[in-house]
Amino acid sequence: MNSTRIPGHQILDWHQTMGLLDNKETLLSGSTNAIRSKVNTVEVSWEEASNFYNSMSTADRAMVRKSGQQGHLGWWDPVSETLTDNPTQQRGILLCQMYLKQDRKCAYTLTGPHHILDLQVEHISPNGGDHPDNMILTLYNVNENRKQSTMEVFVDRWQKRADKGETEFNSWYADTLKASAKGQKEKVKILAMDEEDLAKFAPMCAKRYEKYMWRNIGMSSLQPFRLTKKGEVRSGGSQGNYKPVLNTILHEHLYGDKELAQQMFSAIRIAASSYVNGRINNDTYASIMCDCLDLSKHQPVGYNRDKFTAKVLRSTYSWPHLKK
Repeated sequence: MNSTRIPGHQILDWHQTMGLLDNKETLLSGSTNAIRSKVNTVEVSWEEASNFYNSMSTADRAMVRKSGQQGHLGWWDPVSETLTDNPTQQRGILLCQMYLKQDRKCAYTLTGPHHILDLQVEHISPNGGDHPDNMILTLYNVNENRKQSTMEVFVDRWQKRADKGETEFNSWYADTLKASAKGQKEKVKILAMDEEDLAKFAPMCAKRYEKYMWRNIGMSSLQPFRLTKKGEVRSGGSQGNYKPVLNTILHEHLYGDKELAQQMFSAIRIAASSYVNGRINNDTYASIMCDCLDLSKHQPVGYNRDKFTAKVLRSTYSWPHLKK
C-alpha cells in the first residue's frame, strides 16, 4: 500500500464526507472515549507496534513521530510520560500502535485501510495538548480541514456541502482539485471555504475572484450555453455580463434568505434556457432577471435596472422571429 497524500490538500471527497456524517452521532457526543472505541477494533502489543515502526524507512519513521505538529507545545513521550522538546522514537511507536489498533482507518470518517503517512495525529480537543487521551489518527486532509474548528462547526460544514447532492459535490471537488494542481491558491482557498468564512471574505474579495464564490455556493452558471451578438453558439454562461445577478444571488444566500436566493437562481436559469433556445427574446430575458433582482435587498451598490437592461441588450442576440 502506497501513500496517496496530496500536498496541501485540505478538503474531503464524497466517500469521506459520507463516512464523517455516518459517524456524526459519535463525533458530536463530546466523548473522546466514544470516538476512540468506535475505531479501535484490534488488539496490538507494544512489541508488534515496535516491529512495524522499525520496518519503515528512516524518512518515514521521522514523518510518523513528528505527526501532529506540536513542536511549540512539546511532544508526548510514552516512556517518561512527559512532554519533550523533540519527538522521540517511542512517540513514533505509540503512533504506530494507534494506527494498527484503528485497523489503519481514519477515526472520523471510518474509511480505510489507509497508508500510515496518509493519516495524521488529530488532537480531539484543539487545546487539549499532546497526550494519548487527546490523540487519534485521522486522514491528513480531514485534520487539516478541521484545524481549530469545534466538532460541531466541522461536521456542520460538511453536512451543508453534502446537502447539495453528490453530483454538485463531485463537480465542486473536481474543480478544487484541478485548481490545486495548477497552483491556483486563491481559487482553492475560496472553493474550500465554508459559508461562515465565505460571508466574512465576500466584502473584501477582489472582483476577479468573485466567480469562485459563485461556484462555492453552487450558483454560478445561468445559461446552458451562450449566444454571441450574431447568434453563434459558444460554450459557457457569459458570467461577466451578469455579475449584478450573480452577486445579488450570492449576497442573498450569505446574508439574507437562502430559499429566496435559490428561487431567484432557478427562475433565471429557466428564463435563460428559454432565451438561448429561442422561446423568449433578450428583452424579456433581461426583464425577468431584473424582476428577480427586485425581490432582494442585497443588490450590488450602483445597480440600476435600466443600465443593466441596456447592457444585456447590447451584448446578446435578438431573435428575429421574436422581434416586435
